[in-house]
Amino acid sequence: SHKISISSIKEELNEDIAITFNEFSLDDISSIFKKTKTPAEGIVNGNVLIKKINGSYGLIADASINGLKIYEVPAGDLIFKATKAGKDFRINASLIGTENNIHTEGTVQNADSQSVLDLDVRIDKLSLNLIQSLAPEQLTSAEGFVSGKFDITGKTSLPSINGNLNFNQVKLTPALTGSSYFINNENISLRDQKLTIRNFKIQDENNNNLSIDGEIKSINTLPEFDISLMSTNFQLMNTSAQLKNGYHGRLIIDSKILIKGNQKLPIITSNIRLKGNSDFTFIVPEKKLSANKGEEVVIFNETLHLHPLINKSSKQFEEQSTIKGYDISSTIEVEREAVLRIQID
Repeated sequence: SHKISISSIKEELNEDIAITFNEFSLDDISSIFKKTKTPAEGIVNGNVLIKKINGSYGLIADASINGLKIYEVPAGDLIFKATKAGKDFRINASLIGTENNIHTEGTVQNADSQSVLDLDVRIDKLSLNLIQSLAPEQLTSAEGFVSGKFDITGKTSLPSINGNLNFNQVKLTPALTGSSYFINNENISLRDQKLTIRNFKIQDENNNNLSIDGEIKSINTLPEFDISLMSTNFQLMNTSAQLKNGYHGRLIIDSKILIKGNQKLPIITSNIRLKGNSDFTFIVPEKKLSANKGEEVVIFNETLHLHPLINKSSKQFEEQSTIKGYDISSTIEVEREAVLRIQID
């Protein structure tokens, strides 16, 4: 039979709780939310004991989810085991499937009101198709996989994470830009609260590169930026009018962008050249226009909602903008052959 049973070990309040799964289907829980797509599918078996220790809780478990799917995308089989060894809970978890292979092992120790971690995470393969299923509105498509290894230590409130993440045969198509980007044999590293990116190349559909170099320090407290982005003839956008984003067409750019400062006040300096083979259309709803027939002048209202490229009134933009805490200095050049249109809809 398909069932889940929950019981307390002792007939007292705030005591240990035992949970037993027997061929329990995650569909039964997911169906409660009545979503178009089921968030999670799979069959759960095993036992979980939620154990109270020093005012906090730990897990003792031997459970699995077979045929796990996330928003209908196959993830694999999830196996989770946890045992108690003195003050520690020893964790061993794996996600094993055709497109995913992830292993985590180590200890979790209950100390005062929070836990102390000492975990090793090995990502042999994590499919970006699975990541795309979690953000379908932001990513039209995602292919390839990431791999890496991380050590996670310290308190859960401020853990120390050290390791590397590698990008392999990756193809991403964000809904915002419509253009596909390719990343292969590139990596980022995380060491001592510092994220380092060295000559990280993103390739467009025409084999032109956007190169990212730099670092972000103190990521656990107040992140500090020192990042540069450089590109030549890079296809930033290639969108279709059918997407109804308020714009469509192709944007090709040369760029040099520097990001300094910190999270409270990022300082962004950019030089961008819009290339001659660009052909881009901005769509402005007719209700955002007013006409002075006497002078035959058309006035754009609600300047905040217009794209900065066509908004010449910087003072009006600053007054209406809700963006706070940025220091932005930008020079934008447009080559004579580039085509920019404003379409009244």
